[in-house]
Amino acid sequence: MKQNNYLLIKNTETNELVYVDYSKNNGYGFKPKNHVQYEGIKVNKLVLVKPTFVEKVLKKKIKKKLDLYLEYMIKLLESDDESESASHLGAALNEISRYRSIIINNYRAYLDDKYLKLLMQKFALLEHELKVKQFEISKREYKKQIESELKEEKSRKSR
Repeated sequence: MKQNNYLLIKNTETNELVYVDYSKNNGYGFKPKNHVQYEGIKVNKLVLVKPTFVEKVLKKKIKKKLDLYLEYMIKLLESDDESESASHLGAALNEISRYRSIIINNYRAYLDDKYLKLLMQKFALLEHELKVKQFEISKREYKKQIESELKEEKSRKSR
């Protein structure tokens, strides 16, 4: 089955569909998540060609994901349960570095360098805060371990 690509243009002079070869046009393609039931055209993939529109869509997408990471990080940093938060800190660090690599590898062509530099600074700040919290938790666990060993040693000597 041959797939055709079409460009829908509203033109007052003629109402026709125009075939577009996307191999020649460099654009950002994605699958729309809006699942509205509509009789007629079913959209499986959308390719944005205009660079300014691509940049706006990607900035909005990145901002939304960055806000989610920030909320999650705040919950982790404010939580009192050290054992639970320690295990989640490593996963959060991995997720942030994974998303940073996605941005660098997939979105770099569509975003300007100034915005990318700002994003990388934000990711570095998030990672730094998580690493500091992770270090504090491991330091507390180490102190508890040493204290328990000292108590154990004292109990052996007193016998």
